[in-house]
Amino acid sequence: MRALIRTLLVGLGFSSALVFAQPGYFRYAAPVPDGIVFTAEGDLWRVPSAGGAATRLTTHARSESRAAVSPDGKTLAFSAALEGPTEVYTMPVNGGDTKRLTFEGENAFVIGWTPKGEVLYSTARFSGLPVRQLATINPHTLARRVLPVQKSAEGVVTDDTWLIFTRNGLLRSDNARRYKGGAMAQIWAMNLATEAEAIPLTREAQGNNSQPMWWQGKVYFVSDRSGARNLWRMERDGSGARQLTFLKPGEMDLRQTQLYAGRIAYTVGSELRVFDIAANAERSVKATLTSDFEQRRERWVATPLRNYTSASLSPNGDWAAITARGQVVVAGTGDVRRTDVATPAGSRSRAATFSADGRHLLMFNDLSGEMELTQLSASNAPTTATRQLTSGGDMLRLGVAPSPDGKFVAHTDQANRLWLTEISGNKTELIEQAVREPRNLTWAKDSSALAYTKSLRNRRSGDAMFMLPIATRKPVPLTTDRYSVNALAFSPDNKWLYFASDRHLQPTPGGPWGTRNMGVAFDKRDRVYALALQSGNRWPFAPRDELSMAAPPEAVASAPAPAASGPARSTPRLATIDFTGLAERLYEVPAALLPAGNISRLQTDGRRLFYLEGDALFAQRGALKSVAIDALAAPAEVHSTDVIDFAVAENAVGGQRKLLVVRRAENAPQPDFAIMDAAARPPATPPELARTALRLADWQIKLNPRDEWRQMFNDAWRMHRDYFYDPAMHGVDWKAMRAKYEPQLAKLTDREELADLLGQMIAEVNALHSQVGAGDTRTTPEQVGIGALGAVFSPVAGGLKIDKIYRTE
Repeated sequence: MRALIRTLLVGLGFSSALVFAQPGYFRYAAPVPDGIVFTAEGDLWRVPSAGGAATRLTTHARSESRAAVSPDGKTLAFSAALEGPTEVYTMPVNGGDTKRLTFEGENAFVIGWTPKGEVLYSTARFSGLPVRQLATINPHTLARRVLPVQKSAEGVVTDDTWLIFTRNGLLRSDNARRYKGGAMAQIWAMNLATEAEAIPLTREAQGNNSQPMWWQGKVYFVSDRSGARNLWRMERDGSGARQLTFLKPGEMDLRQTQLYAGRIAYTVGSELRVFDIAANAERSVKATLTSDFEQRRERWVATPLRNYTSASLSPNGDWAAITARGQVVVAGTGDVRRTDVATPAGSRSRAATFSADGRHLLMFNDLSGEMELTQLSASNAPTTATRQLTSGGDMLRLGVAPSPDGKFVAHTDQANRLWLTEISGNKTELIEQAVREPRNLTWAKDSSALAYTKSLRNRRSGDAMFMLPIATRKPVPLTTDRYSVNALAFSPDNKWLYFASDRHLQPTPGGPWGTRNMGVAFDKRDRVYALALQSGNRWPFAPRDELSMAAPPEAVASAPAPAASGPARSTPRLATIDFTGLAERLYEVPAALLPAGNISRLQTDGRRLFYLEGDALFAQRGALKSVAIDALAAPAEVHSTDVIDFAVAENAVGGQRKLLVVRRAENAPQPDFAIMDAAARPPATPPELARTALRLADWQIKLNPRDEWRQMFNDAWRMHRDYFYDPAMHGVDWKAMRAKYEPQLAKLTDREELADLLGQMIAEVNALHSQVGAGDTRTTPEQVGIGALGAVFSPVAGGLKIDKIYRTE
């Protein structure tokens, strides 16, 4: 009976504590009396020296790390962001009340302790530059001493007051292995009693040498001179270097060392290890975590729009598909039902766009391991299966552009290739490979041709405009790259192709340049032009005369609205493109109506031109403006401000087209969306925006962190493959690197550990500027903002004395 009960309990998951105690992803190991302290799940833990179940020492929502024990073995110093910035704290070695030591408003990183019982830490607080230096602080009196060495972020004070420190190095911000640049980490020594000139103990020819430690008259340190990072030992004068551990190139990195009482603790990858100096032996320490792993459990994200990436308007303008945080939602205005599109678990969707019939969404999804073009139901109808339209992708796919007749989807990829996919047969054809990614993919209204821009010569040249007739699949050049083209828009009647081009060159500032000018700039370069797609078309901005009997644009009939359940259909009203002499039929929108500006997007409903104009070059948001397509029109008007994107519906319903506006006000945490009548007179007032707002304020997404972390790992691997400047990845087998680090995913317990894992993986290609941010980490309500003075003061009789004014960057 007992055996039966035991079997039932095992089946139900109640067999023993081992079900809940799991290995973790360990960082920042530090030896303490009869144990090791490390960081996991964002907290400090302690495990016995022999290994086993670890005990949690801290529980704060923010991360605690870089622990180091005092010389008497009673106190831990560590870095934590308990009240805002990362500062230095202490607590009893077995856990207890914490005490804050520093109030600097900078990242204060604990390095260790001095023999006198001061905490040694690194900070950028006193340099006035983005470099770090060492300082000490007394945990009892809070007396602080800044050590007279710069560009140093690691070090140790010996028992006879020498400072052994690391100069230069990547300072743990860049992720690179085998770094050989001008800032190679080297170990120096300085007598703190005399402050005489420091002397080098290692040389660049010996590789990177860092993390110096001191024990019984010897310097212990980490060096990659053997081809991999290992522990070494040398005399204080730098002589007698001897290798202590023997990791080989290709194995996990040795990282984050601490020394106490003859034992050096460190991590290799995410594994705890200890080197016993007396025994001259290394051993692995197996530790388990008993936890509810709160940061791994499924949860609801209340603000997915903070990670907004794109928006698409349905053909009739009633719905918008919003892509945010890899998920897609279809929403409308008022009380209409919102639909969460069923993105496959563990995958990410990008650039969701409505199909021509409005029933489906076309997007990129990476469920297959690559970003492939995928078709999903826009309403989650159970009868509509998910279809993967492309396969065999080897680069990040970009730019979904479905044709108005619903037959094709044009898209590009990071390899600068233009593709055309036939939806009905899942057939994908390579059209061309350009010097730079083809952009501004825009379909003619009869689906007979695709207009786009591409560079002709190199990545620094401007973009020329081309048109691809679907019948011939042979691109036709429409402009040169002498003046770059962007923001393409076909008129609804298929008679005009509008575009913006940087042909207005007014230097700013004007001459003479003056001694302080670093060079001339050309702001507000873009003017709007159009190509007549048929010979004989009358330019709608031309002044009316007695020979012109054309009705004004406002009276031009729109194509009939499509049936509610059917696709948009071409009609005889759509003119056929005449390619003969097309490039010569060029017109300019009058500058009096639409002056030069920084134009990033252009669309038309046939009556007006809508365009997005930034108030400065490369602005991330701007004003949505519009102008009537009429020689008698008033100058362009502001429709909405703080706009980051907009779209005009393809089909008119009841003779009117709708307009999607995506706005993000200054300092707003997330954008807002509105669908309004394109004919509404600008500017849109707040009440109008409120009435037309999409129902998204209460949108939440269910998130499985472990699924998302795995997807982000794969995404980071792909992006490095696709965007790294060297296609050969510096000779690194990049597929092997994914296989090497992917097993670590099972150990992750929080988002910072994922960032650490990504840092280890991308370090393999050995490139600078490879920082990794921790992203979506936990926070607490008591986090406060900080302010800092631009000077150092000291008290004097009757006031304060300015000792130093900081330099800016």
